[in-house]
Amino acid sequence: MGIHVQILSGDQQGAVDRFASSVGLPKSDAFGNQSPEDKVNVVRSRSEIAVTMMVGDGFNDAAALAVADVGVAVGSGESVNIEAADVMIPGDDPRMLTDLLKLARRTERNFRQNLSFSILVTITLVYAVVNGFYDALWVGVLVHEVSVILVILNGARLAEGTGTLALVKKTFSAMWEAVLVAFDTGRKQLVEMRG
Repeated sequence: MGIHVQILSGDQQGAVDRFASSVGLPKSDAFGNQSPEDKVNVVRSRSEIAVTMMVGDGFNDAAALAVADVGVAVGSGESVNIEAADVMIPGDDPRMLTDLLKLARRTERNFRQNLSFSILVTITLVYAVVNGFYDALWVGVLVHEVSVILVILNGARLAEGTGTLALVKKTFSAMWEAVLVAFDTGRKQLVEMRG
């Protein structure tokens, strides 16, 4: 996944080296005999050159979780870890970390798509108004609202499976309720103006 993995452990260096070899990491990325302060120093130095995620499951990891760009508490977690971490992953299956990273990357890609699309629509609408292609306000509002719906639908793809459909239903239901409230408010204001 293009991620540089390092091990920070309070265990003896020999045990950490053996574990690193068993999972395919070089010894240069295996740090044993690490105190909580040592872990904090390693995480801080890594954060200066790259976005750093610290994953920990013990009390000795709390300070390093707090200084990492992203702190992930694994397992039931010590209460101090849960407070220090940005993310809590229940259980001890490391594959959940890869799922978390994949979702984060998909979310960033989706955000960039939505932002680019929104900017393009806004620039197009401004260009069309400035050059006199249309002068009716409702056209711009309609185009903008359709673009908002497309952005919502694109974002809903992140929910996957049945979650996508439920999210889309809730979104359109909320939008319909907002339209009804807007029409009701407009009708009341029109009656007041005539009266």
